[in-house]
Amino acid sequence: MNVFDVLKERGFVYQSTDETELRHMLETERVTGYIGYDPTAESLHAGNLVTIMMLAHLQRGGHRPLAIVGGGTALVGDPSGRSEMRQMLTKEKIASNLVGIRGQLSRFVEFDDSETGAKLIDNAEWLEKLHYIEFLRDIGRYFAVNQMIKAKGYAERLEREQGLSFIEFNYQILQAYDYLVLHQRYGCRLQMGGADQWGNIVAGCDLVRRVAGAGAHAVTVELITTSAGEKMGKTAAGAVWLSADRTSVYDFYQYWRNVDDRDIGRFAAIFTFKDMQEVRELGRTDGKTVDEINAAKEELAVAVTALVHGEEAALQARDSARAMFGAAGDLTNAPTTEVSRDRLETGVSVVDLLVETGMLPSKKEARRKIEERGIHVNDEMVSDHHRVITMRDFDAGYAILRVGKKSRRRLLAT
Repeated sequence: MNVFDVLKERGFVYQSTDETELRHMLETERVTGYIGYDPTAESLHAGNLVTIMMLAHLQRGGHRPLAIVGGGTALVGDPSGRSEMRQMLTKEKIASNLVGIRGQLSRFVEFDDSETGAKLIDNAEWLEKLHYIEFLRDIGRYFAVNQMIKAKGYAERLEREQGLSFIEFNYQILQAYDYLVLHQRYGCRLQMGGADQWGNIVAGCDLVRRVAGAGAHAVTVELITTSAGEKMGKTAAGAVWLSADRTSVYDFYQYWRNVDDRDIGRFAAIFTFKDMQEVRELGRTDGKTVDEINAAKEELAVAVTALVHGEEAALQARDSARAMFGAAGDLTNAPTTEVSRDRLETGVSVVDLLVETGMLPSKKEARRKIEERGIHVNDEMVSDHHRVITMRDFDAGYAILRVGKKSRRRLLAT
């Protein structure tokens, strides 16, 4: 099956250049395609999984994926989707972040020297060597300012008080130049990315055509939101990271385990490699019992977590979640906070613990949740924000602190 049709069937294709021409190219050639990643942290996040899966499908379809980490463009900052200028990063910080990102990408694509082997490339290789005047003369002349300011990212910033810095205004030219360099060095003819990058990507297509006289293509994926209208990969506590140091394997698993019923099939298509017939059955809710729907959510959560953290870690997270919610399972790998017995002798405020454990961001929010009757210690609802936890709450050898129906943490007395 043509990889373009695979991406389209699974829900990745929002915009593309000439569909007929692109499909033919992918059918008759081994295509090199790339996606860029912003190295502003040592880890990618769940939102990045969308485009990571696109790279993986490209390689599985017999093509060569390039992952471009913007070590050079990160020194400028992409204004897309930003209300203000991004924080500038040092070269040392960017280099440190690249190490973590490569490890995460290697779980999805094979980095080797074969014809379809993936490559991780830092665009600082060529951007840092640019001579500014020559660059403006040779590349800048292909860009019309009146056309650039129509790009969504630029237009939105120009309407705000913060405006658009001159260094950010260069970003589209630099990203387009990446495409040209990758075409010249690796024969790259396809760039994929988020829909917010459409203007930058087609600018690159145009530059490749003008300078190299070659056809270049673009595919973008729409911003993935949940059926509830929330941005995918975001929680009340912040982003869901691919690094276990930032988001525990248990919390990562629980994010997928708790998706809306309506999102099971859609997310299985995008975030797993399951066969589409299996995906459709997994996402079907008509005629299914609650237990069957929950089993489908478990299957989704295990599949995504296994891709990111490995099958063993995924199954441990599943077992811990089952145990945490009263079913058979092992609590060993459940999210745990240790509380000293000295503190428990006098009593530890539930409000304080909710903040200390990271379950809620502030004491104000903790008190609000208590007023809404959303906090439980073991099976007892907390009705008073003066409630304290003592050793009496540890009859089972541990205590369970719960926020709402889905967020739980084991407390151990030490």
